Amino acid sequence: MVAPPHELRLPAARASNLSFRVVRDARRLVRCWGTGPLGDGTLQSDGVVDVSGLTDVPAVVGGWSHTCALVTGGEVFCWGGGDGFSHVGGSDGGAWLTPTRVEL
Repeated sequence: MVAPPHELRLPAARASNLSFRVVRDARRLVRCWGTGPLGDGTLQSDGVVDVSGLTDVPAVVGGWSHTCALVTGGEVFCWGGGDGFSHVGGSDGGAWLTPTRVEL
């Protein structure tokens, strides 16, 4: 597992998944690293990546192999899943590689 850069060692919020880590930094942006759906369209990174399209995130939570983020305004976006254990927002069974708005 890749260690987080110094500025993310004390994140504003964090979530751990099966094999990747997720943090919300002080700017309320979501960042990931490790192996798994990282939210930027990739499944693995040797460094920290910015999750695509999310800004002003007050909360983030991780499941077995998925992550969900609440954005200001009340919408929820999730990514990951597709492993038979995690099902996010009406997914057809495949992993969502970038954040997808889910209906609550």
